[in-house]
Amino acid sequence: MSLRDRVGIDVGNRLRLEDALEWAAEHEVRWIDIQLDTGTNPLSSFDEARATGVRRACERHSVHLGLHTSSAVNVAEVAPYVSDAVAHYLEAYVEIAPRLGAEWIVMHSISETGRNRTAFRDGILRGSAAVNAGTSDAAGHAGLTHPI
Repeated sequence: MSLRDRVGIDVGNRLRLEDALEWAAEHEVRWIDIQLDTGTNPLSSFDEARATGVRRACERHSVHLGLHTSSAVNVAEVAPYVSDAVAHYLEAYVEIAPRLGAEWIVMHSISETGRNRTAFRDGILRGSAAVNAGTSDAAGHAGLTHPI
């Protein structure tokens, strides 16, 4: 595998996902990750038709897709109420990943030591459980790994 085949980019929220896939194909970029929070890619904008179109575009262009959560959302958050909101946010990413054909999710943790490491691990495990409960793709891929 050549270096070019191993290098990807973080699109962030600069492009509509479908446009990012077209750009990647045009420039022979095989790996992209993208944020689905604001702009033209809010999580709620991916109905079944749009999600199917994204999966087909990934396949057609041989582009591997990953999702990249906002760095402002800390998966190790332990504050009351906030931790519930963070869990809901991450679960939304975990649930949409297989619908889009995403192969990974980048999540951010400010601290993975002590109490926050436990919260981080528990958040990842909740996400894994959601995928394994029926939101994984047809081949059974969860699209989620963790260093725990």
